[in-house]
Amino acid sequence: MPTLYAKLKKLAKPVVQHYHADLTEHDRATMRAARPGDVFAWYPREHGTCLVHISSRREPLTRDQANIARGYLDACIDAHKPPALYLVECTTPQNGHVFETPAHAIHAIIERSARHA
Repeated sequence: MPTLYAKLKKLAKPVVQHYHADLTEHDRATMRAARPGDVFAWYPREHGTCLVHISSRREPLTRDQANIARGYLDACIDAHKPPALYLVECTTPQNGHVFETPAHAIHAIIERSARHA
């Protein structure tokens, strides 16, 4: 089974032309450190990637953390207009699922996570 990083790398390969370290260093390290229940919003773009931690079953986001995640994600989306957003769910260490997901669904996950705090 491919790791979460391998799945992201495959999606990013045809898109990312510059700032490869976003993927190869930052995203890779985050996926290696992700624990079961961690959920991220992610998208590749020509100049790197955007990865935002949006939920965790272990420790729900505080209201402030949810506002920061939502604000950062919205700023990235407004600035880059990505053709696709992905939901990244860690199910076991370094493994999980990657789904193309609309922005409104990602916002709903952030909101649910903060409500359970």
